[in-house]
Amino acid sequence: MTSSSSLIDNQNLDSNGALLIADVTVSVIKDSEQLASLVAQWCQKDWLALDTEFVRRDTYRAIPALIQFYDGEQVWLLDPQQDIDLTLLAQVFESDCIQVLHSAAEDLGVLYQCSGVWINRLQDTQIGMALLNLGQSVGYQKMIEALLAIELDKDETQSDWLARPLSKQQVQYAAEDVIHLAEAWQIQSQKMQQKDNELPLPNQLQRQSCWLDDGSKLVNRAKALHQMEEELAFERVKGAKRLHPKSLIIVKKLAGWREALAQKSNVPKGRILNDKSIVEIAMRQKSDRAFLAQAGVGSSLMKQFGDELIEVIEQAKAVPDQELPERYVLLPKDASGWLKRCHQQVERKAFKLDMDTTLLCRKKDLQDMVTTAWLSRKNEWPIEVDGWRQQILQDDISEIVDQLIADRS
Repeated sequence: MTSSSSLIDNQNLDSNGALLIADVTVSVIKDSEQLASLVAQWCQKDWLALDTEFVRRDTYRAIPALIQFYDGEQVWLLDPQQDIDLTLLAQVFESDCIQVLHSAAEDLGVLYQCSGVWINRLQDTQIGMALLNLGQSVGYQKMIEALLAIELDKDETQSDWLARPLSKQQVQYAAEDVIHLAEAWQIQSQKMQQKDNELPLPNQLQRQSCWLDDGSKLVNRAKALHQMEEELAFERVKGAKRLHPKSLIIVKKLAGWREALAQKSNVPKGRILNDKSIVEIAMRQKSDRAFLAQAGVGSSLMKQFGDELIEVIEQAKAVPDQELPERYVLLPKDASGWLKRCHQQVERKAFKLDMDTTLLCRKKDLQDMVTTAWLSRKNEWPIEVDGWRQQILQDDISEIVDQLIADRS
């Protein structure tokens, strides 16, 4: 554990133990008592800007190195390696205070590791850019340049954030990160209110509510990734989609086994078994040691877990046909015209509302919907397009899909 004073070199602090950066006071949270007091204050705030710095090179889980908070008045730096009760953060994360982050997927997992809870109300500024039609998956630096006309120094992005004390440059980078984040979020909020007045969404929807709804979805995805159960681990194996069901079950079982072993051993999953090897084993459906070595299974893994790996493969091969995963079905060629009509409707609606087309509805989700209608004669909305998206697109897309089903009947 480190002491609070070692996070920042005392030579960089004023007589009050703080720094002044961008006209904002930056202070280190010293102990659990101080954190509890701050959390009580933050719970009463409308919003709180957050960021994390972490290290993820040789471990399965990220190692939290720094958490930054900006409440509109002051920046606070929290050292997760210090002897402070980080579960105190749960109170503010579960409160009605909006938590502002950018591209928060990994940050959410780190904050959960620290606090033991998932954020209740998230507005991610990367999602905000897409809602404003200012770009899909816009990075933090580009967002700040676009909204604040500030060109940020990227030198500290690869810093060793576990080193103590932090350099003055690191502290400045970390503090400005959340200050500018809050400024960008405020601009986005104003722009959304303006768009709601000029280009109102149907069904009395508000862009701010859509923003929070997508924040909840992002939290749910982060939660699923953190747990990484067999089904999700299977879906994330590259190159497996078009395999035969008897091969897919091997991919599924190996992916789940790899994930569990990586968690238990606290090493990156790729060091245990890479996706290419999993797909090769699944395609050949073989489990002898000579073949596994040719497929890229390392000798150290075989020495420690070879028998276990072979057993997983053999158990997968013994799964009855009725329990095999369904093969991914490509869109039938004759259905491509229906997909094109659906996508054109999405583009028109997105243009009318000045919204990013991909954010409103990905082509893949439309393809799944059209494929289901074509093969099963069902009008089923993918879960990714439920909520506010379905409210916006329901009438136009359902009309086309219903026509497709009627035409196929």
